[in-house]
Amino acid sequence: MATTVARPGVDLRPSQAQALAYRGGRLAITAAPGAGKTFILTQLVVHLVADLEVRPDEILILTYMRSAALTFRTRVASELARRNLSARGLTTCTIHSFCQRILRQDLGRLDPAEDDACETLGFRLLAEPEQYALLRRGMAAFLGDRQRSKGYFGRLGDRDPESAAREAIETARRCIGAAKQARRPLTDLARSLSAMPEVAFIAAHYAETQIADRALDFDDLLVSAVDRLRGDPGLLAHYRRTLRFLLEDEAQDSTPVQNELLELLAGPDGNLVRVGDPNQAIMSSFTNSTPGLFREFCQQVPVIAMCESSRSAEPVIGLANSLVRLADSHQELTLRDTFAGEPIAPATAGPRNPEPLPDVLRWRQFGDRDE
Repeated sequence: MATTVARPGVDLRPSQAQALAYRGGRLAITAAPGAGKTFILTQLVVHLVADLEVRPDEILILTYMRSAALTFRTRVASELARRNLSARGLTTCTIHSFCQRILRQDLGRLDPAEDDACETLGFRLLAEPEQYALLRRGMAAFLGDRQRSKGYFGRLGDRDPESAAREAIETARRCIGAAKQARRPLTDLARSLSAMPEVAFIAAHYAETQIADRALDFDDLLVSAVDRLRGDPGLLAHYRRTLRFLLEDEAQDSTPVQNELLELLAGPDGNLVRVGDPNQAIMSSFTNSTPGLFREFCQQVPVIAMCESSRSAEPVIGLANSLVRLADSHQELTLRDTFAGEPIAPATAGPRNPEPLPDVLRWRQFGDRDE
């Protein structure tokens, strides 16, 4: 891979120019907030099509949000149109939409806005609000049983019941997701949670309702898609042959099964570019995402660090870097290992940093806790 590339009419920062020299293989791009992640992914697709003559239908962009998929689709089409090139055939979709495509055994192109193909499989896809509603109903059913709730409230002691119920629901959600990612039956999960009967009950209620309603959640989609590819070498070979370049957005939010899916699709010698911020995890509060997976990927492949950011004024950047250094030096290992990557730097090209407003931000870093 060359070190730099120039693109006429585009004001590139050094790291962005380096990213646009990509010609194939595996690559990690770490991007600080405001570093131009969406911009560079868009320009990277343009580079593949315009400079390397890759066909748009050989490129797959996977995102976590439908809005992000549509943004990439629109921007890439616009940029290619400026060069009298077409984006026809380019697939930009959420990971879950792509999993539905695999399960349908549909070798045609998937509409990037399509998220309801489970109906053709005879299942209903549970949206996140429905998942939470189902978990809450499980907790309500548990509390509605006088014998169970009596022991439960006895264990609470002075804890706030509403807060404890929310914690039980969240614990159940994470346990259910982890069990599915590990391909463990939820019935086994319920038995292993004997010390938390409310969580075990919610998990069992969730599983029973899913079966009765023929409903799939997002974890089911991922696991089923991976198993489908592993069980059908011909289908896997088709995707590897036709989708020659895989680009993942928000890679820090990948789960173990999503990671497995990407590795399957790319194959050992495929072209895989993963872009993310190892210092954040947008979806970790709502999914079983594992930011450490992206960091491990960064240790195994070439890395381009896009540290220049134009989102914040320079004093804000200075404060953020100081807080990261403080965490890195913390005596607790869990805090020291929280952050990774280079400090954020002010932008040297492209959009510039905003001017700081007077007296909006003041901070001082003390040398020790007794100062």
